[in-house]
Amino acid sequence: MPKVRLTDITIKNLKPPAKGQVDYWCDHLPTFGVRVSQGGSRSFILKKENSRQVIGRWPLVSLQQARSEARRRLAEMTLGFVEPVQTSFDEALEIYIEQYVPRLRKSTAYEKERILRRNVRPHLQGKSLQAITPRDISSVTDGLSSIPTTAVHVHQAMRAFFRWCVARHMLARSPCENLPLPARIQSRSRVLAPREMAAIYKAAVSYGYPFGHIVRILLLVPLRRSEAASLRSEYLVGDTIELPGMVTKNHQPLSLPVCPMLGAVLQSVPRIGSGFLFPSRHDDARPFSGFSKCKARLDELSGVSDYTLHDCRRSISTMLAKPPISTPPHVIDTLLNHVTGHATISEVAAIYNRYRYQAEARSAMLTYETTFSRLLEHE
Repeated sequence: MPKVRLTDITIKNLKPPAKGQVDYWCDHLPTFGVRVSQGGSRSFILKKENSRQVIGRWPLVSLQQARSEARRRLAEMTLGFVEPVQTSFDEALEIYIEQYVPRLRKSTAYEKERILRRNVRPHLQGKSLQAITPRDISSVTDGLSSIPTTAVHVHQAMRAFFRWCVARHMLARSPCENLPLPARIQSRSRVLAPREMAAIYKAAVSYGYPFGHIVRILLLVPLRRSEAASLRSEYLVGDTIELPGMVTKNHQPLSLPVCPMLGAVLQSVPRIGSGFLFPSRHDDARPFSGFSKCKARLDELSGVSDYTLHDCRRSISTMLAKPPISTPPHVIDTLLNHVTGHATISEVAAIYNRYRYQAEARSAMLTYETTFSRLLEHE
């Protein structure tokens, strides 16, 4: 644990680590120090037994203020009186987003940060963590009762955040403890009719880049929308899409065949180069995410509604299984990137059978594209 003489200039010049965080301790007050995270934030901390108390973030809290507060707390501990440490929600949220969220998968990290900043912070900012009650948590999700899926996602994001606060000794108990989910999300069973798939595809062609291209991809290969939006030029390897585990939902790599129709869509993407094929309009370092507004416009163009983009994945799977394609279940599982395999292959057999059915998957998708192409001609 490095010891330094803490001054404003010293703190400013402390180099962030390549990963995680590093603590620098004051040479005059050994239990007082500065924690520097990989993102460059600097927070004053106080060591107490095996835990660390966060005093405040520099430069919002000055060195002089932090040192005085550290001495006050040390004096109280010496005298046997310890006042509960108060950490603000805003401060804990920034530390959480900077130190913990980057460890998550990119798409998950982006969504988690978006939810906490957009849906949670307006309700809890200005409060100390210790003052937040279960009723405060419920009030956040109660305002989302008309959109139950969002309410559930917000509840889950808050639960993870406060659990982290407890683990970091910022809280004794989470205000989310024993609170049930605000809604029950029903498993969807919507399968698009062939004529609906054709109408959506044609509307997507007229919609154009980037959203229209993403939708066309989702109707040609059973990707999740986040996986399609996260496509990068380096993931296109010959006549396959090679998705790394950091992009997929189950963290398993996925190899998908690029058949002629899908290849034509990918070729027409105007910005194939380094980086995302479908970058965010506001930040090239992030994938496209503006699905809601674009989907509403697509529904108007296609005349098809009451479906989600994820239903395209289910619809392709269903069309692959039905005659005339009649794809075996384990081949469909390969295309869906299901790890354990279909019920027709036992879990033990899946462990020992490492064949990935890539040739069979390509044959199935070629037949699917032929069937879908005819569908577009006749609708």
